[in-house]
Amino acid sequence: AEERRPSRSEELYARLEWLAQRKELLAAVAADLESSAIGAMIKMAPDDPDRLLEEIAERLLAQVAEREAYLASLVG
Repeated sequence: AEERRPSRSEELYARLEWLAQRKELLAAVAADLESSAIGAMIKMAPDDPDRLLEEIAERLLAQVAEREAYLASLVG
């Protein structure tokens, strides 16, 4: 039996449907990313999110150093 090929307009309509579904999926993923911790950080520093991460890392390293010094003083 010979298989009927879709017309050009049917192909284009199917492609448009696929693209619309893809757009919805990407919008959902973008919303999830924006509501994540990383998304919140990017909103805090939209011009330079990498610098914000560096500042957080510097603060964490300083806190670790303080706690290590405290533990060292306890040990003796």
